[in-house]
This record gives sequence, C-alpha cells and structure tokens, in this order.
Amino acid sequence: GLGLSLSRSIVKILGGKMWVESKPNIGSTFKFSIPLEKNNNDKIINTEKWKGKTLLVVDDQEINFLLYDEILRSYNIDIKYARSGIQAVDMCRQYRPDIIIMDIHMPDINGYQAVQRIRQFNTSTPIIAQSTFITVHEKEKISSSGFNDLLVKPIDSRSLMLIIDRYIDNRIDTSTRVE
Repeated sequence: GLGLSLSRSIVKILGGKMWVESKPNIGSTFKFSIPLEKNNNDKIINTEKWKGKTLLVVDDQEINFLLYDEILRSYNIDIKYARSGIQAVDMCRQYRPDIIIMDIHMPDINGYQAVQRIRQFNTSTPIIAQSTFITVHEKEKISSSGFNDLLVKPIDSRSLMLIIDRYIDNRIDTSTRVE
C-alpha cells in the first residue's frame, strides 16, 4: 500500500522509472531504475583544497552517511560519522572537523540541541543543517539556531559538493573560538 506509493514518489523525484513484473500464482516483483549522473563537479570545483580537511556527517540513518561517502570518497577529504547528536558533540571536541553536516531530527538530542552544545566551545566551524521536510518556519529556526546553511534531502552530488566548497576554507569567526 503506502510503501509502494512512497517508493514510486522517491524514484520519480530522482528521475527514475518503476515497474512491476507479475506471474500468476507466483507473485510480483517491483523493479526500478534511477539514472546515474556522471560527476562533472571536478570541472567547477577545485577539490585540491579539500586535502587534509575533515567533514563530520551526523545522521542517525547510516544509509545517508554511505551516500556522502560514495560521493566524496575520491576527493581526499576525511569523512567522520556520528550516529547521534551526543556523539557529534564528542567527536567535535576530538576531531575538530572543518565542516559539519548535521541532520535535524535524531533520537537522542536533535540537531538544534547539538548545535547549541557545539557552539559553546566552537564558534568557527561551519555547520550545515540537513533535513527532508523543510517549512518556512523551520528555515527561520535553522538560520537563527547556529547553523550556517541548509542542505535538503534527497542529496544530490552537485549540491553537496558546492556547499562543502563554499564552507571548507571559510571558518566563521576564528577570533572568538573557545577552547
């Protein structure tokens, strides 16, 4: 029922097709295809400056981290993964990432609470909010909560790389960093 409808919508958003193959008295197989986009981002983004930099991805859904890893693995950026807001705060202290991409909705402390805690000891690292459902109210809340920008799911490689490139060398306020 609902799962099939949602799957069809997601496949359609991603530019794909979905179909069914059915055999009487055996069952049905639902299949889909999604176009693979050749990555031309190297031509528009100088990823050389990413070498030696650390990106922290904070998301309770590991599949989202795996997507980031797949898109970015060839660009010499060190990608760390936190499954929760609490783990993200600890990892920020430990690894001092150059940029953070944080999901808004998580089971322990949400993205807003995690950002508040991180900003108590780190005011300079760019933190990018990520979420699937964004209302006007939520956009306002994100911009006033310590986040620097917003990345909307589903994530596409071009948007991800452009936002990383925009912030990777752009510490926010290094003079007021609290150790």
